[in-house]
Amino acid sequence: MNERSSILKIKIACVVVAFFAWIYVMSDSNPLDNRQINNVNVNISNLDTIVENNLAVSPGQMLQANVKIIGRRSEVSQSLKNGIELHMKIDDPKIGVNSAQVYIASPYEGVNYEIHPSVMEVNLEENVVKYEKVGIKTIGNLPNGYYVDSIDISANNVYISGPKSLTDKADKVQVQVELQGEKSDFIKWSKVLILDTNGNQINGLTVDKDKLAITTKLKKEKEVPISLTIEKNDLGVNKDSFTLDKSEVKIKGSPSTIDKIETISTQEVTMMQLR
Repeated sequence: MNERSSILKIKIACVVVAFFAWIYVMSDSNPLDNRQINNVNVNISNLDTIVENNLAVSPGQMLQANVKIIGRRSEVSQSLKNGIELHMKIDDPKIGVNSAQVYIASPYEGVNYEIHPSVMEVNLEENVVKYEKVGIKTIGNLPNGYYVDSIDISANNVYISGPKSLTDKADKVQVQVELQGEKSDFIKWSKVLILDTNGNQINGLTVDKDKLAITTKLKKEKEVPISLTIEKNDLGVNKDSFTLDKSEVKIKGSPSTIDKIETISTQEVTMMQLR
């Protein structure tokens, strides 16, 4: 009996030792770990609500936080693979400084997160909407002899919106069209630019039509010689013996038409008129 009891105790002891040995091995191969992720962007989850209240986030704010992930190495690695996304929700948004809790959008089970700062302040201001006329600026030069006949854009006015501090700086709304090397009518899409009084682009504003179609029609001009036309020139009079007041004339029109014209003939004149 004592022998059986001793054997049982030995077996139990072996199981216990094996269990703790397994725990030790597993702990050693998958130890506790932590990772620090810095400068993670913080997204405002209820921007729609802010816009509905005619508010906007003031420009120039650095909405970032640092995240420390703590857990077993395998779990920490998996959480990093899934990505870290920080959000904040501004309850009862108002003009001025608003405070909100920063949180993990989709936390990974098995790890703990430490966020610093855990609470952030965001400045909100009035969201302003303006209806602005769109100007056109040409860039570059057409080949010699070509000129712009007309330029039309798909919308003459656009709505711009955003923080009041930015809309107050808006001086003009403009599209630009490149002319360099063009020799026929063309249509190009151009980004709508919002410029300040110095002509610098203002970023951070929204345009209801961010690109516009620009239709540009070209004309061409050139000088061609004038040819004298004599009616019933039965005598074979040499036309070169007569001198016209003008030897050349400038013609204008579509490039395809102008390119086909090499000379312009006068109306028929009689020998009697030439005496």
